[in-house]
Formats: sequence, C-alpha cells, structure tokens
Amino acid sequence: VTERLEMAAVLEFLSPVEGKRVLDAGCGDGTYSIAATERGALVTGVDLSEDMLAMARARSAARGVTGDWRQADVMALPFPDSSVDLAKG
Repeated sequence: VTERLEMAAVLEFLSPVEGKRVLDAGCGDGTYSIAATERGALVTGVDLSEDMLAMARARSAARGVTGDWRQADVMALPFPDSSVDLAKG
C-alpha cells in the first residue's frame, strides 16, 4: 500500500509526463519507469545493478512496455546536460 501511495504522489508531482523525456536515476526494478511510460513519458531507467536492470527489463516486457534500461552510476550519468525534461532519483 505504501509503495502504491508513494508512486501516485511522485507521478502526480511530475505530472504531466506525456511526451516528456524522464530519467529514473536508480530505477531498481523499474516500477516508476514503467508507470511513467504507461502515462506517455519517454523514460530512461538507469541503475548500477545489472540484476535490477534485468528485473526491470522482465517487468516491462511482461507489461508490454518498451523501456530504455542502462547500467550506469547516477553520480556519472552518460547523458549530456539538458537531455531530459524531468528526473526522478
């Protein structure tokens, strides 16, 4: 219940996300990335753990959602400045 309420609050704070480039830094299993993608965002999920990214890939595939999943350190992101519209960390 707590996770569902937290996700709703975060997505409401970021709204509207449709058509926006969103970075989910430390995406874990992709919960927020998938939810934002389902709301029309173009999401890149970044995590240091390849195991977590594998879970995110599996979860997004099971939901029929396309994700851009990248292994990287959030302290040294592989993106140029201003390449996203919103970030969730």
